[in-house]
Amino acid sequence: MATPPKRSCPSPSASSEGTRIKKISIEGNIGKGPREMFPKQG
Repeated sequence: MATPPKRSCPSPSASSEGTRIKKISIEGNIGKGPREMFPKQG
């Protein structure tokens, strides 16, 4: 029972990791987007 099947019952830690990764990706895109689109303003 050390590694329960994710499809059967996803562990809360997995959800937290997914949310954290998503948040980091979104922040990275926001920080990277404006600079690439408008390098003059940045």
